[in-house]
Amino acid sequence: MDKSNLEKELKILISSKLKQIRKQSGNTIEQMAEEIGIEYTNFWNLYSGVNLPRLTTLFQLSKTYNFPIGYWFEGLEKLTAKEKAAARQKTKLANLLNVYQKLDENTQDVVLNILKSYAHKRKHIVK
Repeated sequence: MDKSNLEKELKILISSKLKQIRKQSGNTIEQMAEEIGIEYTNFWNLYSGVNLPRLTTLFQLSKTYNFPIGYWFEGLEKLTAKEKAAARQKTKLANLLNVYQKLDENTQDVVLNILKSYAHKRKHIVK
């Protein structure tokens, strides 16, 4: 597995484990970020699979939620094609949302109208 694919797979795997931990703990994303001492935006990027965590963040997560550090890498080779595709789609969506939120309100409106128009045209083409 090359480095680029490994990074993508790790993002998918760690993101899915963070989601499992969140469900099991009953914590919000904000609470999880606070518990491990990182900014919400940084945690959201880990949670949504946009970024890989630093080793110190993995260590803090392991310590906070009582998992061995190796937990984050268990199952790396076992991700299904469907899980990988779904995670890639979620990552794209998270990246799009991240960029969109950085735009001013007027530009957001323009971008949204462009996307709606494009989607409407594509809908007629696909039929």
